[in-house]
Amino acid sequence: MTPRALARAERELEPRQRKVFACVPVREPWNHTRINSELRRQGIQIDRDVMRGILSTLKTIGIIREPIHDHFQRIEIAILDTQYLKDEPTMATMPTAKPEKTTTTHRATSVAPTPANDGPGRKLTTLDRLARISLKFRELADELDDIAIQADEDMKAQGQDSETLRQLQKLLGNIGARA
Repeated sequence: MTPRALARAERELEPRQRKVFACVPVREPWNHTRINSELRRQGIQIDRDVMRGILSTLKTIGIIREPIHDHFQRIEIAILDTQYLKDEPTMATMPTAKPEKTTTTHRATSVAPTPANDGPGRKLTTLDRLARISLKFRELADELDDIAIQADEDMKAQGQDSETLRQLQKLLGNIGARA
């Protein structure tokens, strides 16, 4: 799967599917219990059966895989195989060591600006970057919504607790007045 296909598949996911997908690791396979624990750690409650259905859907779409029975992990994208990302280095394709110094007399004649650097490949990279950024913004917006809902529920629960405390104090005050 190409990064473009993955980005398109992620854009088409429903919010709950996106949240489950975000908790599935790339490096090691996790079972559904561990994924559910990660969801709960993030404050997201999804029924176990619903989560299993979402994992099955994500597997069918092809953005996660099941290397071991009931253990899931994201698929790895081969960025080096894609034609449109070769013009611009990314964190995944940048070399970690410093390049060796070479003489520029020979290279200057062989590396000339080509229309491919300014052509459609460059535009696709820019569009893909914009798509990734907009996807991140959508995920952040979903997370903000979840946080706002949780904060509202917490404030309501705190309000109910303080009302119960006031009633209890009133009852204790009445008991103390009678004695």
